[in-house]
Amino acid sequence: MRPKTVILIVWANLLFVWTVQSHPVPDIPVKTDFVGKTASIEVEIDPRSFTDDPENEPYLYYRVLKLFSEDEKKELQEQAQRLIDTTVFFQFEPDQQISPKFLFEFTGIDSDKLSGDEDPVMLTGTAVIEVPQGGTGYRIIADKSGELSVIFRNSFGGKEVERFNVLFPGESSYILDLPSN
Repeated sequence: MRPKTVILIVWANLLFVWTVQSHPVPDIPVKTDFVGKTASIEVEIDPRSFTDDPENEPYLYYRVLKLFSEDEKKELQEQAQRLIDTTVFFQFEPDQQISPKFLFEFTGIDSDKLSGDEDPVMLTGTAVIEVPQGGTGYRIIADKSGELSVIFRNSFGGKEVERFNVLFPGESSYILDLPSN
């Protein structure tokens, strides 16, 4: 083999290893399921979101979470609620903003159960709310001071709505029409 070919193969392998080991930029998925006049809102927070440079921060792994005290775990849960309170605004049309309080649990990515020591840890929060009287639509707004994108997904009785939004700071989602009951 020629030296240039060897160098290219080495670089390609290094790039592959770097790509496989890199961490995606955290975002905040917001999934809302409507059943009648009740809405169940689920959010997923990557603890890297609490750092100054979440993209370059390593995941919090399950093996490390096991070493945390109950107070440290509670602090992470409180940070998750504060992040939601200052990053995502929930609004029912016409013009009624709500501030859901979430119950946060430690899960894997996509709400998977934590089992392996190398599982990345997420904070999955759930809030169940009543749709306000006269609510005809629902949307979320990503606060302009936020630094993370927010993903807006919805379903009715577990059947996912095809349309979704990825919001950057300062953007508002489309208005999801709510059925009248």
